[in-house]
Amino acid sequence: MVWLMSDDSNKNDTDYLEIIAEDLKSNNLLECKENDSGKGVSSVLPDQLKRLNFGAFFLSPFWGYAHKIKLGYFALATYVIWILSIALFYRTYTTQNYYILTVIRIEIDILLTFSFIFLFKGNEMAWRSCHFESIKQFKAVNRTWLFWGITVTILRFLLAFIVFCLMLIYH
Repeated sequence: MVWLMSDDSNKNDTDYLEIIAEDLKSNNLLECKENDSGKGVSSVLPDQLKRLNFGAFFLSPFWGYAHKIKLGYFALATYVIWILSIALFYRTYTTQNYYILTVIRIEIDILLTFSFIFLFKGNEMAWRSCHFESIKQFKAVNRTWLFWGITVTILRFLLAFIVFCLMLIYH
């Protein structure tokens, strides 16, 4: 801090404050913000977290519910109705009554809408609704969601393929 050693008596206090502020900015000391996660709308998403959230995309109904996001409750309810509709479709499949396919299609569209909302706005929603100790913890939690989201998605596709093959074989 060279400016403290200067003998310039013409500088006033505001000049010294400006020099201190410039020094702090150059060392990025002013960029340290308080962790305000979990404080609702007043929470500001850090720049490191302004990116897509694929964990929320793959497991949107459960991710939204786990992060206490109101939209997540609707996604979970839609998911439950979708599962029940699939069960009903299997029952009506034998009677050639395909009206339930329209319901399943609408529910899939709704679930995809929730998934894309959480993909683009998930980090912001989670940061505002849940308290995290640090950005590192937030990233670790969402990496876990991503791992399980990919795993569950692969398993769902495999299960759907097996069920489809069995329906073709035994029908």
